[in-house]
Amino acid sequence: MHPCARRCHCRCRCAPSTAQLKKFYSDVVGVPVWWIALTVSLAVSLDALTDPLIGFVSDSLRWEYKGEPMRRRPFIAIGSGVEKRTQHNAPLLSPHL
Repeated sequence: MHPCARRCHCRCRCAPSTAQLKKFYSDVVGVPVWWIALTVSLAVSLDALTDPLIGFVSDSLRWEYKGEPMRRRPFIAIGSGVEKRTQHNAPLLSPHL
């Protein structure tokens, strides 16, 4: 058994791939394929715009904590907090409930 298969928090064995999720949404949930393609293309386009912007901002700002320079750690902390909040509470954010 692969060592990663024992740890459930590892995404390499437990999480479905994006291709599996697209097939699940189209076949099981019944989301039209054009809607899936539109959302994926919008997400990739938004990511292509925000990544250089956040890189520029993180390169130009100088953060210090207890005298130690921290260039990207605040952005990682904020991003992981937002991701955890939105990913684990997605049903609470749904307007259809």
